[in-house]
Amino acid sequence: MTPILEIEGTWEELSAKASEFSAHRMRLLVLPIENGSATTVPPHRPTVRELLRMPLQLREPILAAQAAGAEELYPNSQEISDFDALGDSDMYDETP
Repeated sequence: MTPILEIEGTWEELSAKASEFSAHRMRLLVLPIENGSATTVPPHRPTVRELLRMPLQLREPILAAQAAGAEELYPNSQEISDFDALGDSDMYDETP
């Protein structure tokens, strides 16, 4: 699978390269204009389906970055970590 290519520019800049992308499927994101220039949007966050379709060498850095960000959240957030995954009566033990 060919990696996803992300390019950014004005319509004029992108349309000048149209011949390079003939026969390719594309997604167009039109950014709003504020004070005469396009606003910045956060980078595209791939969906789970997109991640699963990516080659491993592209997927691993994305997952590593997300894991690093989550690692900072868990020790400092009671909302995330203040629960019991299994209660005392949730385990079934057949042995006497």
